[in-house]
Amino acid sequence: MIIGAGEMSVLTARHLKSAGIGRLYFANRTVERAVEIAREFEGTGISLDDMRSVMPECDIVISSTASPDYVLGASDMREVMAARNNRSILLIDIAAPRDIHPDVGRLYNVFLYTIDDLSSVAKFNQEMRAKEAELVEAIARDEMQKYFDWYNYLRVQPVMQSLRNRFNHLRDRKLDQFSTELANLPQPAQEFVRQFITSLTEEYLEGPSKALRESSCTDDWIQFSDSLVRLFDLERSK
Repeated sequence: MIIGAGEMSVLTARHLKSAGIGRLYFANRTVERAVEIAREFEGTGISLDDMRSVMPECDIVISSTASPDYVLGASDMREVMAARNNRSILLIDIAAPRDIHPDVGRLYNVFLYTIDDLSSVAKFNQEMRAKEAELVEAIARDEMQKYFDWYNYLRVQPVMQSLRNRFNHLRDRKLDQFSTELANLPQPAQEFVRQFITSLTEEYLEGPSKALRESSCTDDWIQFSDSLVRLFDLERSK
């Protein structure tokens, strides 16, 4: 139920309908105005006098009138809750001054929220969104840094590949050189020798490869790459 027929009531009705609300009542001092708005939102318009008799059917009541006095008091709400068998009900008072007496919120299973409560919730949500935004920004910065690291790595990747090819070539050449001796060894011993040589090759590659990757993010990457090419007699990969 929406109590009142002003701009805030119309806006509230629009949000409720978009959220898939079920039956919707509009209560207003001028019943013709309530009926007019209700027609727009496929609801039912009633007068304020009929409000208390219909309210037991409602699970949510939002009040926004221009009344200088309370339109709903504790005694009224006790009757409503008795008719509801004390099923819980949510009341939201967004009027200024207030439409619903504060004592109503003290009744069992009656949950009353005012514009101040909603402001606190909105502030909390804004703070949470700000924290989420900071987290997203951190993720974005991290991903951007990964991209730039990868992009910079592409500058030295040809030299790194050539260096790996050079070491693998030397490894394979030595294994071929001693292939006869290896063939005379038992199969487990042959596998051990091959694994040992491969592991040794990877260990020798680790230092130059790491230094080359680190240089890719500096202005010295060209000089460092050229030094490795000369030291190991490398061919730059295309």
